Amino acid sequence: MPHIKIRSIHTSPDEPVLTFTELDDSRHELRKVEIFWDGSTGYASADARHKDTQLYPEPVPDLLGLAENPESVPEDISAEDFEIAWKRAVGAAR
Repeated sequence: MPHIKIRSIHTSPDEPVLTFTELDDSRHELRKVEIFWDGSTGYASADARHKDTQLYPEPVPDLLGLAENPESVPEDISAEDFEIAWKRAVGAAR
């Protein structure tokens, strides 16, 4: 199961600066964490969501496709790194 992190280069406080995503084998999002400039977090899964974070309905492009956006710096991450981000986001929302 792929896991990715995308650092977004922008100055909008309403858009995340970091996004962590867990994908299935067809590259559909299973879980997502978004971190904003002020340190607040949003998350989404099939069972829950917090703030305005939602799962993207289409398959997520591969890293090369994501990197075509000059405001995105994508990278593969480990399942463990994703779980750390997920647990922090869910814990912060409680």
